[in-house]
Amino acid sequence: MYTSDYRHNYTQHIEDLNETVDGKKVDLVEDIKVSNGVMNDTIKINGNQVSPGNPLADIRNGANDTIAKYKSIVEYFKNIYEKELKTQDEALQINQHNSTALLEKGFALDMLDRHDEAITAYDKAIEINPQNSTVWHYKGLTLDILGKYNEAITSFDKAIEINPQDSDAWKQKGTILANLKRYDETIAAYDKAIEINPRDYIVWDSKGQALVRLGKSDEAVKAYDKAIQIYPQNSVSWFYKGQALDKLGKSDEAQKSYDKAFGRN
Repeated sequence: MYTSDYRHNYTQHIEDLNETVDGKKVDLVEDIKVSNGVMNDTIKINGNQVSPGNPLADIRNGANDTIAKYKSIVEYFKNIYEKELKTQDEALQINQHNSTALLEKGFALDMLDRHDEAITAYDKAIEINPQNSTVWHYKGLTLDILGKYNEAITSFDKAIEINPQDSDAWKQKGTILANLKRYDETIAAYDKAIEINPRDYIVWDSKGQALVRLGKSDEAVKAYDKAIQIYPQNSVSWFYKGQALDKLGKSDEAQKSYDKAFGRN
């Protein structure tokens, strides 16, 4: 099984690539380059030098080349999950009460952006084995993708009830609570995740953001410092720390954090 972060990021990646293939991101690239005045600058696309005189054609060529590569990667993974789906369906023809096959089928359906069908598969797996925390966890992830946040929280709560040491379930629950602006509950969920896995810098980052929303920028800085201690190269932590320091009126320290975020030492 893959981690939930991988699954969510992969699904978002597919959506982003679909937008790119439709041409939206190519136009956005051109708009950004023009607005930033690069017509007279030398720039690089995928490591290739672009001529300063008329870069837009080169930008488009570079972008189209990248899109083609991304599209082939998407098709590659799509084929993998279609084969996986077929494998699990064959297993279910032999034994329709195979909860593991239903779980794997749900995952494959999710990777193919067929989320409603994935929920159906997960529900069937739960009917067979309601004490499988992984199924509840994955159902929660899918409900989150579908925007059914309260149902997702219920699924994560069930996963946590079965396996209280599922730090990722606590983290995902916290993220949904943050989206619902229930920040006190968010921090409580993140604290549980941190208690189980204190080396997860993403949770420390997320906790910092929730603390800022509650007006606790001083505590947020401490959370970002924890994230940075675990992963010093994470530019996101440095950037958010800079924002929190700005809110505290510590502009000099904030600038140092921004410099770290943007690689200006």
